Formats: sequence, C-alpha cells, structure tokens
Amino acid sequence: MITRAERLELFKRFARERDCVVCKDWPRREKVWRRLEIDDLPKGICVRCNRAFWQGFIVWTKDEVEMDELTEAIPEDRRRGNPRPNGHELLKELRERKATRH
Repeated sequence: MITRAERLELFKRFARERDCVVCKDWPRREKVWRRLEIDDLPKGICVRCNRAFWQGFIVWTKDEVEMDELTEAIPEDRRRGNPRPNGHELLKELRERKATRH
C-alpha cells in the first residue's frame, strides 16, 4: 500500500487522474482499454496513463532461454521487411510455435 507521503510525491510529477490531459474525459468503464492505445506522452498525464504508455515498450519473458529466442527473432523479422518489429507480437508467435511443437 502506498503511503500518503509517497502519494504526494507522485502528484509532484504526475497529474491526478481527474486532471489527466489524456483520460479525464473518458468513461470509467473504457479507461483500462483506451490506455492500451496511448502512443504519446504529453505533460500533465496521470500515473496510470504513464505506466500504460511505458508498458507498450517493455516485454517480459519467462526465462533467459525465451529472451534469447526473442533477441534472435527480432533481426529475422527485420530481414523479412519489418523495420520496427513488435516484441509483444513476436513473443506471442514464439510461444504459439513452442506450444505446437510439444
């Protein structure tokens, strides 16, 4: 649980959710899904929108073997003509291939 002091520290860097320039006008039920599509990081963004933005760049793997497979798949995907391979999609394809082999 976050303490009051930590929460106040966050508000020095980020806007409150009700003041966020990105999500303040979105319906409450749609906020989670709309945050997945954030592709810009404007000033005045809330903590949740900031986290959703950066999660689009970070890919979590199960172990080092899977990480090695992903790092090998990225240059292969570039050679196929994709200048900006998506790590999430490549990892999903690798896991599907691995599931069909076993």
